[in-house]
Amino acid sequence: MKKRTIITVLTFALFAAILVMQSCKKEDKNQLPACKITTPSDGQQFAVGDTVKIVVEASDNDGTVAKVDCYVNGQQAASATNAPYIFLWNTENVQTGDYNLKATATDDKGGTASDDISITLGSAKK
Repeated sequence: MKKRTIITVLTFALFAAILVMQSCKKEDKNQLPACKITTPSDGQQFAVGDTVKIVVEASDNDGTVAKVDCYVNGQQAASATNAPYIFLWNTENVQTGDYNLKATATDDKGGTASDDISITLGSAKK
């Protein structure tokens, strides 16, 4: 009888110890990815009709980059799931003016990071 009680107490103690260890486990904290528009440069000027090459560098220290989205004035223009992250924006039917280009990298755990720049489209080349 004493042996059974000792086994029961030891089993309970082991179970309690496991629960305490699980609750003390440090939760994995996701590091956000890095995202940088490397081309074009902020403030660069183009002519309407040019194809603007947008190059984005994205990385993730604790996982992988799942995708990179490219936006023009807040509207998604393109998306890529594999490097190199290069987007071509055809400005043939676009009005002159200032435009905001934004890239958002999403990692495999759902974390995001963004970078944005402004460019100017001038009159078409003649």
